[in-house]
Amino acid sequence: MDDEVEALRSEETVNRVKLQRLIQELASKAELAEVDRDIAKNELDNTLIELHASTGGPFVTPKEEEYAHIKERQRYLDLLDARLQLVKAQVSFLRQTGGLEQWLQSTGRPELNLPDQPPNEPPNRP
Repeated sequence: MDDEVEALRSEETVNRVKLQRLIQELASKAELAEVDRDIAKNELDNTLIELHASTGGPFVTPKEEEYAHIKERQRYLDLLDARLQLVKAQVSFLRQTGGLEQWLQSTGRPELNLPDQPPNEPPNRP
């Protein structure tokens, strides 16, 4: 019995370490996604400036402008996705370590008083 408990503890420790590494990796990905989005936003801004400038430089087509908008929005979505994955991993870690409830209480948000289960009323059928 002690061997089983020790094996479970060891497995839990390994899982925590893996999750901590995943969180670090996801945090780095989120930072890179933010940099990529900033670059795409700067490229969009430059494209808009070129489009509206009356210089004799290269002409920016509406298609190029639209592509710059799409690229910037895609990088923004990538950033949101990276941040979501990071938060999910962080919440999972808090759950594993028993810190989720403490974190929720520290945010100062009121508890939701939701019913444990929906009422067990049969649907009305004619």
